[in-house]
Parts: sequence; structure tokens; C-alpha cells
Amino acid sequence: MSELFVDRIWLNKEGLPFGMYPFNIPCISKFEYKIFHAPVTFFYGRNGIGKSTFLEAIAMNLMLNPEGGDIDMDYSTYDDYSDLYRWLRVSKSATKPVHKFFLRAESFYNVATAVDTGEVNQAHYGGTLHDKSHGESFLQLIKTFKGNSVYVLDEPEAALSPENQIVLLEYIDMLVKRGSQFIIATHSPILLAYKNAEILDLNNNMESIDYKDTNVYRIYKDFLDNPIKKQQEIFNESEEELIRQERQKKREKLKYNLIEKYDLGKASAEQIMSMLRTDEDVDEYNNWLRKERIDRDVHYAYFLSEAVKIYEKGKQ
Repeated sequence: MSELFVDRIWLNKEGLPFGMYPFNIPCISKFEYKIFHAPVTFFYGRNGIGKSTFLEAIAMNLMLNPEGGDIDMDYSTYDDYSDLYRWLRVSKSATKPVHKFFLRAESFYNVATAVDTGEVNQAHYGGTLHDKSHGESFLQLIKTFKGNSVYVLDEPEAALSPENQIVLLEYIDMLVKRGSQFIIATHSPILLAYKNAEILDLNNNMESIDYKDTNVYRIYKDFLDNPIKKQQEIFNESEEELIRQERQKKREKLKYNLIEKYDLGKASAEQIMSMLRTDEDVDEYNNWLRKERIDRDVHYAYFLSEAVKIYEKGKQ
């Protein structure tokens, strides 16, 4: 992408009401200007730092509804947007984008309602949105995005599973290759990993930051590399207890798999699931077989022998 539709933002501080919201937020009060260098710009930072407030002001300067939508959506449910847009200046390219859209997770219901009630042409948005899950309708809308356009997305990961965040990443890359620009606020380590993006760290006056230097990357990696150790630190529990809990969860999962595999729903699932907590449960299971008059050779052979193997595996 040779030219960005939005290439710079800055704050006009003349008459700015310092001390009043949102200008009492440190990241905003200290902000002067920022030049955008990449087709995808991420606004990254902790909760309450000002990410959504900045994106809302950028969207309003692009003549988009602060509650979300494109230039054809002029609905309003509650005017709770900040005054930052009055002082924020947005440098725009002389080339007009084909399409503009402000997508924010917290008010997506209002966008879906505008589409479904016919306030806008439903066909432009892939049809009705309310008859799908939050994530499915999100992706349906994103699939209507176009090349040579500009999109402002506020925490889109809130509606999406990790798998669908990857799908979103694929769409972003496809549209970037077709000349589109994205400005995104996110906490998602999946989205932040996008190769052709610049990450602005609002924790540090919007300085550019490398992906692996973000707290999001470090915290996720640290936790996933050793979830037992991290939980030990968080819950102040012994490593042995956490390992025991983890093994118990694995055994429970394996037992569920056995019940599905051998179609044991006709037997007492509650009794079967009570097995394998201790070695003594084998005797209890034998007693249950006799009480229920279940053919021991059949039931015991194909379930218990397999279950004991799994139990021994879980103890390792």
C-alpha cells in the first residue's frame, strides 16, 4: 500500500479543557501527534489507558457513527462519546476510500439492529445479523469489507474465538493487499502478531513497540509455557497439588471419551464416572455390576480393562 488514507493524527490544544474527561487521562493529556507508517496500526495498552477513546475520536473525524457503522448509519441509542474528537485532528489522503466502517464490539448489537430493521440496505451487510452468534455475525460483516478502504476496529477479538481471530487476520491481510488500511485497538496476541503492522504502546506515550516486547506477548507466553507453575504462584498452592488436579482433569476427560466410544449411555454414567478416583473404586464398580445384573464378561471386558490402562497412564 503506497498511500495511507489516514497518515497522521494530532491534538489541537488551543482551548483544550485540561483536567476534564477525557483530557485527564495521562495518555491523552500528554499526546501531541503521531504519524502512521503501516497499513495496519494497533493501539495497544492496559484497560482504561484510552485506546477506545482514541479510536472513537478518529472514527468521528472520518464522519462515522461513534456507536459503530458506516457513513449511512446515523442511529443513536445514547450519546456517551467523549469530546476528544473536537480537538483531535486527522490528516486524510486526497484519495477517498471506497468504504469506511467503525466496528466496535461493545455496541455491535446496535449495528446488527440497524441492519436487520432495514435502516440500511441489508444486502450490503451479507443479510440479517441477529440470527447468528456474535462471532458469526462479526465475521459475516467483515466479509463485506472492501479493498481501498479504511476500517477502524475496537477490540474485535471480544466477539471471536482464537480460531476466528486467525480468520480475521487472514481477511485483514487480504484487504491490506487490496489497498485497505486498518486502525485497531486490541489485547489479542494473535492479532498483534500481524507481520505488516505497527504497534503503538499507549502505556508509553504511543511509542512504537515490537510484538515480543509487549506485555500481552510476555504474559501469555509465560503462562502457557508453564501453566502449573503460574497457577502455583497465583493461588499459592503446592506444585504437587496442582499436578494432582491436572492429572485428575485428564482422567475425567479420558473417561468421557470412553463413554462416548463404547456407547455406555445406557449404563449408569454417574456410576461409571465415579470410577478411577482411587484404586479401590474397581471393587465398587464390580459391586455395581452385580447389583445391576450387568453381564460382567461383556461390560467389564471392554470398559474396565481399558479404563484401568488409562488410569495407569494418568498416574505416570
